[in-house]
Amino acid sequence: MNRSVERRQLPVRGAVSGQLQVGPFVHPDRGLVRCPSAAALVASLRREGHHATSVSQPFAVNADAPNGVLFTASYLDRDDRAVGFCVAVHATDQAGHQAARDVVNTWSAVWRSRRAILAPVKQSCGGGDVGAKPNDAPCPHVVTARDDLKVFRQRGDQVIVIGKRGQDEVSVLACEQEGVILLEPGDEITSLHLDPHRVSYLVQPGVVIEDAAHVIAALRARYPRIRGSHPDAFCYAASDYAAAVRAVAASSDTVLVLGSASAESNEKSLQLAVPVCAQTHIVHRVDELRPAWLAGAACVGLVPTSPDSRDLGHQVLAVLSGLGPLSVVRRLITTEVLPGWSSGSALQSGRPVQQIVQLMCPTVRP
Repeated sequence: MNRSVERRQLPVRGAVSGQLQVGPFVHPDRGLVRCPSAAALVASLRREGHHATSVSQPFAVNADAPNGVLFTASYLDRDDRAVGFCVAVHATDQAGHQAARDVVNTWSAVWRSRRAILAPVKQSCGGGDVGAKPNDAPCPHVVTARDDLKVFRQRGDQVIVIGKRGQDEVSVLACEQEGVILLEPGDEITSLHLDPHRVSYLVQPGVVIEDAAHVIAALRARYPRIRGSHPDAFCYAASDYAAAVRAVAASSDTVLVLGSASAESNEKSLQLAVPVCAQTHIVHRVDELRPAWLAGAACVGLVPTSPDSRDLGHQVLAVLSGLGPLSVVRRLITTEVLPGWSSGSALQSGRPVQQIVQLMCPTVRP
């Protein structure tokens, strides 16, 4: 790509006085030059106080009767298709000439081949997206948790729900009812004074299991006779999401957290990414992108915070596709619960050792 980069000033007719127009253009030699990153340049010009707009109709070079100048930059991708951008400026707008030259030089300076690694959209337990409609099929993990809660209460136990205040799964578990205590990871348990023979716990779906495990260990130390749900009932959706975000951040030079209307979701995603990648920025709109964030970034991580941020992710990828050859991958981490292993049932059933090895290492041939 670097060998094909070209910056040129070309004559044009159709420039509008007092306005900077960004979009595709027809190169004298390369033909149509696509401009997927127009939104980024328009935003940069507007931040500098210029009247800038994006146009879809390609500008054509006109040397016969020009009334303006095209400030252009282009390169050839792997398929020899031309990509780049141009800014059309009226001939009388000297301040616009400098602004157009600067914005073209600034954004073309970040051109390079790069990867974009997508974290999965945050999901609730059972695989349903957060924000599912009330009439959607109930999450099986929530159903199991509610059934366990009912059994524990019928037994006369005080039930400790290890969860997060404000999450939907808390309300469906009816944690506000008498005899139920909501305990967040990190809460102090020494203040609990319960009947050691009448206490149970369950893990709220949607909680990171690794965080809940520390709470369970502390509860068992304080109440050795405490009872809880079978670990097969644990929901690993939050654990998988957290692990995927950390993996994306660890592989990236820059991480863009695709913000949503929920400040809490944005903050949680930032807390996961920032300790791993120092260059982490939250983006609510595509026009917030900055060239400095992408300079030298061979890999950009995208972390959606909710299903609503999918569209923003597509817009960001469109801009990145106009800033050099782009490869897009998705990083998924999935935890699978293998049934039938409780109480050593697999070993008691006489399952051959080779079959057990196959479950642990699927690539090993019998």
